[in-house]
Amino acid sequence: MRAGAHSLSFGEGIQKELELFKQCLRATEAQALIHAFFGDRAVAKIPDVPKDTKAFSVRTVAIIGAGTMGGGIAMVFANAGIPVLLKDTDQEAPTEEDTRPAYDTEMSHTRE
Repeated sequence: MRAGAHSLSFGEGIQKELELFKQCLRATEAQALIHAFFGDRAVAKIPDVPKDTKAFSVRTVAIIGAGTMGGGIAMVFANAGIPVLLKDTDQEAPTEEDTRPAYDTEMSHTRE
């Protein structure tokens, strides 16, 4: 590109930039990012819920079922600083010794 900046006139440079931009816009990666952008906004809109509906703040969470899914959900809320009550009919209350390995594994996979 640097060579183009020195060898093209301003008008030619603008035209070249437009051509390159159009190539980028048609790329598979660009289409995927555009889809993700609009999809992210679409999921925030819930049909039949008025825009002026007030949201409640979450102060505490109770989760029934301490299996893989319940434990994962509990971990998400705990990481957000929200106190969690986790109940399961088949187990005693899990201790930190029970949950720490799964938590450490999950945290090692998260991106910063």
